[in-house]
Amino acid sequence: MTRAIEISLAARCWAASELLRRAVSAELVGKSRISADSEVCRIRVDGVFVEVPCSRHLTPGKFRNASVFGVRVAQADGSAPSSVAGSGTESDPLRFSDDLVGLTFAMLNRLEELKPVHFDPWGRFPVELSAAYRSDMVDRPIVDEYAEALRAAVRSVRPRIAGRQSGVSYFMTHDIDNVGVPFRLTTSAGHILRRGNALAFAQDIGSRLGVGVPARWRGLQHLLREGKQRDLRLNFYFKFSGPTSHDSGYDLRAPVFKRYLTAIEDAGHEAGIHPGYFTMGDEPALSEEIRRFREIFGRSPHGGRQHYLRWTPKSWGEWERAGLRYDSSVGWPTLPGFRAGTAVPYHPWNFEADAPYRLVEVPLVFMDTSAFDDLHLSGSEAISVAAEFIEKCRTVGGVFTTLWHNCRVIDSEHSFAFRGTANLIRELPCYEVNEC
Repeated sequence: MTRAIEISLAARCWAASELLRRAVSAELVGKSRISADSEVCRIRVDGVFVEVPCSRHLTPGKFRNASVFGVRVAQADGSAPSSVAGSGTESDPLRFSDDLVGLTFAMLNRLEELKPVHFDPWGRFPVELSAAYRSDMVDRPIVDEYAEALRAAVRSVRPRIAGRQSGVSYFMTHDIDNVGVPFRLTTSAGHILRRGNALAFAQDIGSRLGVGVPARWRGLQHLLREGKQRDLRLNFYFKFSGPTSHDSGYDLRAPVFKRYLTAIEDAGHEAGIHPGYFTMGDEPALSEEIRRFREIFGRSPHGGRQHYLRWTPKSWGEWERAGLRYDSSVGWPTLPGFRAGTAVPYHPWNFEADAPYRLVEVPLVFMDTSAFDDLHLSGSEAISVAAEFIEKCRTVGGVFTTLWHNCRVIDSEHSFAFRGTANLIRELPCYEVNEC
């Protein structure tokens, strides 16, 4: 796609406000003023005047160019970038030479994914084509770093200005792709043939004979037990699609599941939705699965995540029109990191309404399958990587959002890594979606 997208004044002010709320305290954000014209965004915060250049037109292809991230952020000692000039007064504002506003808008709204030139085998935008990957910045919350540059610039003339509240919160999620019902011998045989887990195979056979529950459902029980031991609040995303080539088609109306589903919400956890593989771009199918969710839980889901992370920027509109409050699909399928360049939840921009969506995006940072299947980490290595990303999120006052599948924690190495990561976050506050 070469046609440039015109970014309205309202959209440019929104991007500037996203930078500002990552840079200073919520109280100061409420007292600040932001305006824009065809060339710059102007920010006034706590008596300090700032000008940031902003592009009127953005081209998705431009942001597939690695050089776009050659932006000077805050220096190692926390001081302002050397590219910032001015004294911060109304007549001589702090002036950035880099288009932080345009870059922020492009990253948060995944501009380079609006019209991808290639897809992976699952119809997703490949991380290897992203500007962040080509710049070796997938593991950096670059938008949040831009905000640090803004804060550093403002503090160069107002040293005591209050920054965004520091610290990190957790958002632990679980995609329930398969629960072992209906029984399929080929699927159960995979426990032995692919993972060498004879116990899980025996548990599936026993369940088929009326003894106990399948291994994958035991995985869900394991998550519940470990979460309870650490007093963690968990989010379980259930599937309501029929059986397809990529969906197991389990039916939660089966009697064996009823008491466990009740126990999940009674324990203070959340049940959300994990729409089927083919719901991306199919709003009637998404609405039907939400209807099935209501049949089971007696309420609509608040949010969830697309299966296989099959997501595009258009998915935000589809989810909002379906009545969902939040999404947590924006993470890379094969690498931990910051797909939208941020660890801070936000309301994406709705181009049609020329206003932010009501829906909140809670970016996914770390997923078990990318750690084990793509990076081929050991359990101990996965815990170390998780700890590194917790610190990255802590630095910018973000949310460490993690995904552990019930069908994977039945294997010992995955279980070890899950428990180790749970220990890392057990003392952290849990993120609540209504905080955004």
